[in-house]
Amino acid sequence: MPSTKQACDALVRRVGYDPGRTKEVARALTEADMLPSGSPGVSPQLTPQDVATLMLGVALDVPLRAVADTVSEYRALRRGGVPE
Repeated sequence: MPSTKQACDALVRRVGYDPGRTKEVARALTEADMLPSGSPGVSPQLTPQDVATLMLGVALDVPLRAVADTVSEYRALRRGGVPE
């Protein structure tokens, strides 16, 4: 599993995301406990679900302060529409 830095680097290189924005979104999602945080000297390992969360966060066209809330809203959507 990739570290947060490796995932950010891959998204920048393969998808073409802005490096600065990608790093800041990763930080914001980590601070919101949506991505795992490491411990001193140990990088967190991301699951495929975590990488998808990061990718969604970077793809959103919202201010940085709104990324975590907007990702949560998107992740809450259900196939078949929103229940009534």
